[in-house]
Amino acid sequence: MNEIWRVLKPGGRFYALTPCYPAKVAFQDPTHVNILTDTTHHYFTGAQPLGKMYGFAGSFRAIKAEWTIPELVQTATELSWRQEMSRKRRAKRGALSYFLWDFEAQK
Repeated sequence: MNEIWRVLKPGGRFYALTPCYPAKVAFQDPTHVNILTDTTHHYFTGAQPLGKMYGFAGSFRAIKAEWTIPELVQTATELSWRQEMSRKRRAKRGALSYFLWDFEAQK
């Protein structure tokens, strides 16, 4: 995250889709070194990111941090009403396995 923050210009955007705990996809890829949760972004966002105690030097503003599924992610347009309702129903059932991060570099 330090490197992402370093290379972004002020106001630059970081956009990521990550599998998150407790979904099994967060564990099945052997290249995943750290398991992310729906609160991990607090270590990198806000006025006093929690990651400072671990050496994180940057700061991001969270524009979006929410559960989703990859097939509903659209970067260019907003979700349709039907897609948004589907996402909300799946979230309510605990059926979402990916977390969408949309951050702005604060410099």
